[in-house]
Amino acid sequence: MIEYFVQLMDALESLERSIFRINDLKREFEYGVNKLINRQALIACLVLPVVLLVGYVIGGSGLVGSSVQSTQASTAFIRMFGAGFITWTLGIMLNMIFKYLWYRDYLPAGKKVKQRKLFPKFETQKVQIIQETEGNVTTDIFEKVPLEKEYLKIPTVDMLMTYLKEGKAHDLAEALELYKSLPSNAQFSSSASVVERFEQAKKEEFLLEESESN
Repeated sequence: MIEYFVQLMDALESLERSIFRINDLKREFEYGVNKLINRQALIACLVLPVVLLVGYVIGGSGLVGSSVQSTQASTAFIRMFGAGFITWTLGIMLNMIFKYLWYRDYLPAGKKVKQRKLFPKFETQKVQIIQETEGNVTTDIFEKVPLEKEYLKIPTVDMLMTYLKEGKAHDLAEALELYKSLPSNAQFSSSASVVERFEQAKKEEFLLEESESN
């Protein structure tokens, strides 16, 4: 029985590691989407103000062309300072506006487009994690002993194994009864088992989750 629990703990820990890896992959997917949008907004908010600044300098600043000789240095400085400040302020405002619009897909090449671009790469990595885990952890380990899914949690299995090791229980039934009788174990009863969380992680889609979050 102890040997079985050791194998069961190894299997649960393997599932737990895979869940963490899938969750990390989700965060990397979200970060990748955000990075593409932020870079796109940065380029857009730089180009438009620079074009306006160049147009102002060439067309009406008096800093180029025949009127440059009649423009005083102090006037030129004030004009360029004002134009630079306005350009900087406009750039910040445009950056926020473009981010808002692209994150909500109000403009072309928005968040959904970026998600679809990155989705195949991250979905492939997720499938590889699942296949690797299922290749190492077989369902036989969960069927050898009639332990219900609600008890397939690392803290619970660890306690049951401890009861058997220390002689507080002589078989699985006694270990379960002892576990249920302790009020301190109630905190673990409401949480989903590792197996259930792994099955849920398998079914979740990056693309659907990200789209719904909008």
